[in-house]
Amino acid sequence: MSVVGQPLAYTDADVASLLHVSKRTVYRLRKSGALRAIRIGRAVRTPADALAQFLEGAAPSPSIEAVKNAR
Repeated sequence: MSVVGQPLAYTDADVASLLHVSKRTVYRLRKSGALRAIRIGRAVRTPADALAQFLEGAAPSPSIEAVKNAR
């Protein structure tokens, strides 16, 4: 189900495509705490509201070093 045509959650590939970054960068953002994700069974999804918060800057943004160290 989606709200007005928008998905409720995105795959890592979807998020990477929307942000024009690699999936590896999405993993790093999640590991650093900048991007929240949920687990549904064995699948990991980024809720639409978490992506919106990240894009609005509401989520605490990690330093460049935090993202690099999340490797």
